[in-house]
Amino acid sequence: MVNPLPWRAQGTQKLWRIILGGQASARFHRPGALVDYYGVGLNKLGQTHIRSARMLENEFNIFGAIPDKGQ
Repeated sequence: MVNPLPWRAQGTQKLWRIILGGQASARFHRPGALVDYYGVGLNKLGQTHIRSARMLENEFNIFGAIPDKGQ
């Protein structure tokens, strides 16, 4: 099965799901030679997303956040 998202979108979306989902760590895989490999590495795109995550953390305490109970 082929994923409909371009490989870069898969890698960056996975990073944000991990960060916003509260996982202990998040990283980009190294770029690979395979067509469906979603590694971004530390290229400009990866650096931009890392800076954005740091900006978010400076404005909002991700680690101390409490989930909304839907009330």
